[in-house]
Amino acid sequence: MGATKKWHYEEMRCGKALRGFWWCEIRGSRPGPKLAVIAGQHGMEPTGPAVLANLLHELNPSRIRGTLCAIPLANVEALRCGFECEIPRRELARALKLSMKPGHCPLGLKRNTCGRNLNRLWPGNRRGSIHERLVAAMWEHVAVDADCVIDMHCWQDWGPPGAIFYDEASLTAARHFHIPYLHRYPQSDPPGILTLCAGMLSGTGGQSSISKGQSALQFIRAERLPPA
Repeated sequence: MGATKKWHYEEMRCGKALRGFWWCEIRGSRPGPKLAVIAGQHGMEPTGPAVLANLLHELNPSRIRGTLCAIPLANVEALRCGFECEIPRRELARALKLSMKPGHCPLGLKRNTCGRNLNRLWPGNRRGSIHERLVAAMWEHVAVDADCVIDMHCWQDWGPPGAIFYDEASLTAARHFHIPYLHRYPQSDPPGILTLCAGMLSGTGGQSSISKGQSALQFIRAERLPPA
């Protein structure tokens, strides 16, 4: 079988809630390892989605070995409003009027326990909340059998490229990027995930990232992905 690039769309329901995501499967011309890349878990971090969407658009499958599975827009609703987590629509107007400190929810919810922070829900739950089901689908379709998983984030202001690693496997992967800043976190659940961080697309973090998040989403939707 020759080199291929295919887009897939996954959709899940929980009660009246409906969510979904696009993912791209690129198979190279030769056998090799599987790499999974996920971007856009946090809505105020548009750098990863923009970079990954551009890579998927330009990458020639015949020039790679192995398989790349990638999700450039993991949390579409959060990217649409520009906050870390999805804000319920009934609360969005109020949230947009509040000042947003980097890494904080404008509604005062805690990022580790609000139940909407995708980055705290891995590997998800197919029978859980809509956000747990979203994460479970991403895990099952893209990441579960990958040899390496890269999770793309960005700082809330300009900053040097950095990598957050959790174990020796992710440290080995991080060193291949020759990144100047390496930081070890005590654990990864599930293990073996490497988090890459970059600076914002432009300007500073905080409230101004809302417009940048929307711009990145519009750019990717219009130029780089199949229409949802």
